[in-house]
Amino acid sequence: MTKTKIVLCIAMMLMASCINESNIVEKLSKMQNAHVCLPLDEMSRVCNSKNNNIVSNPALTYVCFVDSSLACRPCYIKHTILWKNYFEEKTNINYVFIFEVSKQDENKLRKELQQTVIRDFSYIDTKSLFRLYNQFLPKETVFHTFLL
Repeated sequence: MTKTKIVLCIAMMLMASCINESNIVEKLSKMQNAHVCLPLDEMSRVCNSKNNNIVSNPALTYVCFVDSSLACRPCYIKHTILWKNYFEEKTNINYVFIFEVSKQDENKLRKELQQTVIRDFSYIDTKSLFRLYNQFLPKETVFHTFLL
């Protein structure tokens, strides 16, 4: 039941976006049938402190993948304050924000993220591992946020 609601919500958001509608169903179908790999141990975590916000055995994991070559990273980071209320609520959801960035931009991104509410949930992927392990992931950024 919950999976159906999530798929319907995603489908509705996609319908309202500027993606070619004929490909939406096909891409969603591929994503639903794929296993998502989160190679977080192979990525650099932005905040290395012991964080009590990480849920062990979560019911859901919210994943947001930000490809810095496609998305406006400064715009995305600027709006992270909107996440504050979600993190303050005690839920059974883990949040994971993966930023794919070049090795040269890693330190700059790390400094930008240190000032945000998502710093404890953010990982930096300088080797494009998330994309490598999840090759089914479409290029359109609207498909880069999902629940597991």
